[in-house]
Amino acid sequence: MHIPFDAFVHQSLKLTPSAFMKEMSLDTKQKLANTQEMYLPPIIELLDMTETTLQKFSMLDTDRPMFQPFPSEITFQNYEPCETYEVPLILRNHDQVPRMVKVIQEDSPYFRIICPNDVGLKVAPGMTTTFKLVFVPEENKDYIHELICVTEREKFLVPVKAIGARAILDFPDFINFSMCPVKCNTQKTLLVRNIGKGETRFTLLTKKPFIVEPVHGYLEVGESFQVTIEFIPQRIGDHNEDLILHLDTGEDIFVSLYGAATDINVRLDKNSVMIERTYVTLANQRVVSICNRSDIIVHFQWKAFATPEEEEQQKIRFVSDLMTEEDEEIKQFLKECAEDPTLHEQMSILSRTFQNRRQLVQDDQMLLSDDVFIIEPMEGEIWPNSTAEINVTCRPKEAKIYDQTVYCDVAGRETRLPLRIKCEGLGPRVILNVDHVEIGNVFVSSKQIYEIVITNIGEIPAVYTRIPSRNPLGSCFCFNPNEGTLLPGGYQMMAVTFHASFLGDFIADLFISVQGSSEVVQVTFKGCVIGPTFHFNVPVLNFGEVSFGFPKTISCCLINTSLVPMAVKLRIPGDGIGEISRTSFSQATERRSVNSWANIESDITLKEFTINPRFDVIQSHIGKEIQFLGSCSNELQANNKAAIRRATAAEEVRVKKKELDKLHRELQQIENGVKVSFCSNTAKKYELSLIVEVENVSLEVLAIPIVARCIVPTLEVVNPHLDLGRCFLKHPYQCMIKLQNANDLPACYGLVPQKMIKELNNQIGILYSSPEPYGIIESCSTVEIPLIVEAQHLGELNAEVSIALFGKSQFPLTVHISCIGEGPVLHLSSTKIDWGKIPVLTDVPKTICLSNESLIPAKVTAKMTLENPKWRLEPSEFVIPPLEHIDLSVVAHLDDTIWSEDKVHLEVENTHTRSIHVQATGIGTTIVPDKPFGPVLNLGAIFSLGSVRTTWLQIKSITTLAQTWTKELHRDKESITALYIKAAFD
Repeated sequence: MHIPFDAFVHQSLKLTPSAFMKEMSLDTKQKLANTQEMYLPPIIELLDMTETTLQKFSMLDTDRPMFQPFPSEITFQNYEPCETYEVPLILRNHDQVPRMVKVIQEDSPYFRIICPNDVGLKVAPGMTTTFKLVFVPEENKDYIHELICVTEREKFLVPVKAIGARAILDFPDFINFSMCPVKCNTQKTLLVRNIGKGETRFTLLTKKPFIVEPVHGYLEVGESFQVTIEFIPQRIGDHNEDLILHLDTGEDIFVSLYGAATDINVRLDKNSVMIERTYVTLANQRVVSICNRSDIIVHFQWKAFATPEEEEQQKIRFVSDLMTEEDEEIKQFLKECAEDPTLHEQMSILSRTFQNRRQLVQDDQMLLSDDVFIIEPMEGEIWPNSTAEINVTCRPKEAKIYDQTVYCDVAGRETRLPLRIKCEGLGPRVILNVDHVEIGNVFVSSKQIYEIVITNIGEIPAVYTRIPSRNPLGSCFCFNPNEGTLLPGGYQMMAVTFHASFLGDFIADLFISVQGSSEVVQVTFKGCVIGPTFHFNVPVLNFGEVSFGFPKTISCCLINTSLVPMAVKLRIPGDGIGEISRTSFSQATERRSVNSWANIESDITLKEFTINPRFDVIQSHIGKEIQFLGSCSNELQANNKAAIRRATAAEEVRVKKKELDKLHRELQQIENGVKVSFCSNTAKKYELSLIVEVENVSLEVLAIPIVARCIVPTLEVVNPHLDLGRCFLKHPYQCMIKLQNANDLPACYGLVPQKMIKELNNQIGILYSSPEPYGIIESCSTVEIPLIVEAQHLGELNAEVSIALFGKSQFPLTVHISCIGEGPVLHLSSTKIDWGKIPVLTDVPKTICLSNESLIPAKVTAKMTLENPKWRLEPSEFVIPPLEHIDLSVVAHLDDTIWSEDKVHLEVENTHTRSIHVQATGIGTTIVPDKPFGPVLNLGAIFSLGSVRTTWLQIKSITTLAQTWTKELHRDKESITALYIKAAFD
């Protein structure tokens, strides 16, 4: 164990190489003579003074011992093996009364205490007592020991340390680099020897701007090595740091390092460069010089940032962006791994990729990188008293003024040399042949085309593009071509299409951008958009009363009185925006769930009007017929045909040919037809309007009222009660429910499924269903609904059948069903079976016929009454199909010669239990040998002594216990001597 020497030195003092060398040169006596400081020893235990002294009180605090040791730490150094060294330990009584003290230690072969002659006596106040510590080392190495001083109040420690051989490296106390250029590497090389008595492993540590090499080393006694110390200051001024020499024995030795940094004479010949005006895509160049008027070689680099701190902040931002990107990539990769687990092996590749990218960012020198200003060379070296020429090239990307400051980082200059570069980029120039266009009056939704010419009057090619407009007015204009390239002196004709989608006066400014130019080309269009005129041939669309879910049709004609064709859109405000309304025919044929009927009235988003076509183009002075599907109305068509016939036949009334042609065109459009479907799904009165809008304009130009009233007809049940009488369980029976419609409108009905009735629970008495649960009942008619009924329990059963009407939220119609549930009917061919006398221990079967006289299967379980029956049943569980029979085999197996009887219980599911009485008398014997005797029992040859032949006889009887008989036959010299019988009870 090594003892660091600096443990004996106050922490605020730094141990220099010379001080360490001086301390290590002292022997034990010299070390003791130079010891001047004392400190309070550590107290390890407080004692009870009532047991050790009569002076129970002390004027000293408990954190201060009664005796002060000197020296506070006993140190041995520069000793030889097997020599004896002695150091006195002086203990002074600091209390005001005499006190007793003794010194003890743990057993050690190297340390021994010599007590004074007056040991055991009290020491007067202020007086001392001296103990001696004898040290006999075996070798020149470190030793550690402790002395325990015991007073009347406490125990405290006095540490003992023996410092063995130490390595001493002859570093100077101070290394001065004097004046050095900033950002330049200045080196000093030292030859260091180990002049101590021991080898060492050492570590050299320092802080920037100083760098030491090597950092670690090993040095034997008398050997030497080279130490190189570099001074690379980044700031001008004085720099002081410590070179820390850490030995493997624990000592830290401090060498003071000093250096001063200053700027050298390196500068730019100019601080700003003005480059001539340059066209976009072309380049221009200037030259800047770096002048080195110093005596050293300097290295320079061009940077985008003024200080290294700004560069470091930029790197931090880059690394942060990479970490964010890595997190997103890992999340996406984990999702892919969930689908394909084999991809987990590629996780390390992803991590390594981002790790390499982060390392590239950290290693990046952050040299200047710019697309507009290019500096060559980007870095290099300048010899003493020389000049380096730098080419500054400008390649503008667009027409604007570029102004940027770059920085030259030069070794020997603390701050980077700024260079301001300024250049103006020139873009292409184009003009239009007109800058203002008067359109005049145009109809809404009509298209107008105008031509303009764009010309390139510049000296470089011009790439132009129309700038999309951000307002609705600009979206009405379309350019063709929308973009292109013009060579110098070239031109291009552009077609401008105007499609009006609004009404009123307008002024539109349209812009064309030229790539590389900050100016845009403008053209202004001015005009007025006027709207169309329409009218209907009928004043109102009256549907009258309609039945819920039944469509109806009305026709009308819309005429365009404008001068140009118009694309129109027809809509009905207030109509639903969801799915198309449901028709009664779809509910009856597709058998939709009645559950949806209960919510039909609350579904207000259904679309009840369907116009086909909803969009169309109507020519000038031409009509368009609109039909509302349902029951067709030809009144308008007949009226128009009659008008044409009257106009054609009555030539004497001098009808103008123009009016006659107009009526012909209207008739032609009417025959084409436009269908609009109206199917009401809401029982209410309708007061809506059919709106005519010009397509893509959203302009309401005409409206016609729509009037209708939707009702749900009332139906009646002709037979509200159905009594089916006796019904076998789970056997289907069919009956008919009659519905009557006394109204003038048809209706749609549906049988409510039994699972929807809230009153039902798990105990369902009657199950019912229908093969035709949905249907349409016409006006003033009657229909029959087939109903399949199944009884589920025994006894009287009742059920309510609900019938829903399409359009009603409740179930208005009910039918009561009643029946009596009845289980299967089982007939027995006999209720008693007598076997008479039969041999015991033998199966004797007999058969009885069981007949099912019902329409449902009978599930039967057969079993005997007694616990240990003498009869068995084959089969014991079976099912008899409807109107079929089955034979039940009853097998008698008696085990005793007595009269026996029992009963066969037939448990039939869902009906009462039947019984069959059986009886028989057993004859014969119940004693059975394990092997047959035969007519003669031949025992064979038997030895005269100790021979036994055994035969087991078992008595199988219910009335007596089973006995096992053993017959042992012994043969003596002449005859069989005995017969033994042994009984064993089971």
